[in-house]
Amino acid sequence: METTSRVSAPPGRPSPGLNSWRRGASSEPELSVNPPGDDVPCSTRSFRSNSTLHYSPFVGTADGSINGDNFDLGGVVSRRQLGWIAVSTLVYFNVSGGPFGSEGIIPAAGPIVGLVALVVYPIIFALPVALVTAELTTAFPEDGGYTIWVNQSFGSFWGFQEGYWSWISGVVDNATYPAIAMAYWDQMLSDDTSTDDSDDSDDEDVTFHSWVIKAGIVTVLTLLNVAGLRCVDRVLVVITIGSIIPFIAFIILSSPHLDFSNCLKAKSPMSIKMLYKLLKLLFWNFNGFDGVSTFAGEVKDPRKSYTRGLGFALIFMSLTYLLPLLFATALNPTESPWEDWGIGDNGFPIIFKYVPGVGTWLAVWMFCGAMLAQFGQFMTELLIDSYQLHGMALQGMVPAVFAHRLPPKQWGSMTLFDTPCAAIFASWAIMMLIVTRNFEEILDVDNVLTCFSLLLELVAAVWLRFKMPDLERPYKVPVGKWGFLALCSLPFSMCALLVVITIYMDFQEEMKVVMWIAVLVAVGAIAPLIAPVAKRRGWWKYLDPENLVGHSPQASQPAEDRVASMLPAHLSDPPPFAAGGVLDALTQPLRSEPEPLESVMEESSSRA
Repeated sequence: METTSRVSAPPGRPSPGLNSWRRGASSEPELSVNPPGDDVPCSTRSFRSNSTLHYSPFVGTADGSINGDNFDLGGVVSRRQLGWIAVSTLVYFNVSGGPFGSEGIIPAAGPIVGLVALVVYPIIFALPVALVTAELTTAFPEDGGYTIWVNQSFGSFWGFQEGYWSWISGVVDNATYPAIAMAYWDQMLSDDTSTDDSDDSDDEDVTFHSWVIKAGIVTVLTLLNVAGLRCVDRVLVVITIGSIIPFIAFIILSSPHLDFSNCLKAKSPMSIKMLYKLLKLLFWNFNGFDGVSTFAGEVKDPRKSYTRGLGFALIFMSLTYLLPLLFATALNPTESPWEDWGIGDNGFPIIFKYVPGVGTWLAVWMFCGAMLAQFGQFMTELLIDSYQLHGMALQGMVPAVFAHRLPPKQWGSMTLFDTPCAAIFASWAIMMLIVTRNFEEILDVDNVLTCFSLLLELVAAVWLRFKMPDLERPYKVPVGKWGFLALCSLPFSMCALLVVITIYMDFQEEMKVVMWIAVLVAVGAIAPLIAPVAKRRGWWKYLDPENLVGHSPQASQPAEDRVASMLPAHLSDPPPFAAGGVLDALTQPLRSEPEPLESVMEESSSRA
């Protein structure tokens, strides 16, 4: 049973905090807490009598009004439309998108080391990150994801750093996918294209033409993201099928020609440079499970959708990396030996050309699948980056313009638009500037900044387990707090090791990358110091997270104050919170059995 009642702030008192912490249980009717003047009830979880803490997602008002101002957040009450299949598809493309890009793992340290790493690394890195993501996303089911986790743990400064590092690394990383797609395209046409050096164009003309093509790809795919989550989700399902089928065909057709002794070869001796190449490719290919937390406000039944979606995606992508590389290494065509494999150059599409007795049709199909996979990864990364920036705006960390959403439009059974267009185009603008940058440079910057953000997420996850054990977690990793600490220490150690090795190697060989990392980190540290000045002087508007529909209050506000701020005036001074006074006063009328009529009449007559 669900009943709707209104709890508004009395005059002169702050309006109810949204996405508040509160105590709550399972059997009582639900209460709805609405901002003053809101005509559409926002369904929340029930207040309960036990001591569990809950995070309550409030999902919007009909007119989009915030703090008395008309600011458009999309104009709908509930946006939750993605199920576990959509989450799984988005996880798959944010992390992997197929085996493309994993070819360099084999030559980095040799087949035996690379194949063993493909088995071990998902267990010690990807699985713990997926479990942490499932736990905290179901506890904080709102747009913004890990930014909210860190903000709740350590406050707005570190919350901003988390969001900034993740967003800028995602945007930088996303600029690589059109370049990889174009490299696959060039490889596909290489046999039929003349390479007469005397006819080469001027380098500047070639660079400009390359930028025009890549910028066109970026713009078209960005517009698909503007069209809406469901549009992106359905396009990705088609891309997944189209890009995986040729790998299945490759495994079947190459089976008669395999020599698995090739898989036992190794490079020796192992050097720091080999370890560096191996770790950065493993991290790049398995990182990104936490990214799907950024659009948690769009997901229905977060517990089911995230646990199933993350689990299925982890198993599926681990197999899509391991099996094609295992069979390709065992095939090891002499025209394209494993020592020469790389991303966009002697990768899977080239290997497929030399499957005995097959011809070129499989290679052509693979080229097309490779390009589609890059487009799918681009759209997913852009979606995650834009919803993260959108979530940061809802938390008052970045200007309010990034919280703006296009009005939704219904097209048959599918809702179009309702997307954070300003956040999407902010990512698009940066990508247009860096889309032609060198892949290796971009990869190092991306990996280091992503490691910084993931290290902070893991520390926040452990802090929440130790300091807020009563937080309601619809899904909870089935270990105690010390087991949870041990679980998080595995990916933490891998990230810390990668940061140290990357900076050491870049100091030796590519100092420009270290400078880029230092500049980007400095910008993130300075930006929160500028924001208060911008607010005071009115340079741009920020949203107030205390009164915002769809966002959590500041982590520094005690849970008792958050609950108390949601109560009417006559409950503003309840008995001590530890004794359950606030909740007893609020829920007693709902939980108490009605008194017998005789008792009521006797009490009335005695008072008279």
